[in-house]
Amino acid sequence: MSPQREDRAAPPPAGDEWDVRFANGDAAKGWEQLGTQAPGNTRVAWLLMRTGPAA
Repeated sequence: MSPQREDRAAPPPAGDEWDVRFANGDAAKGWEQLGTQAPGNTRVAWLLMRTGPAA
């Protein structure tokens, strides 16, 4: 999936942060839906994945 006009841009990782990437298009679509339904919790999840990823 190539970035397109008006797509959101994630900030680059800084320091010890991890770069979060989607494994496939379905994951990207699901993430967008999750962000619409629960934006606060989605943000918390994203921050946890950036700073302390787990299997």
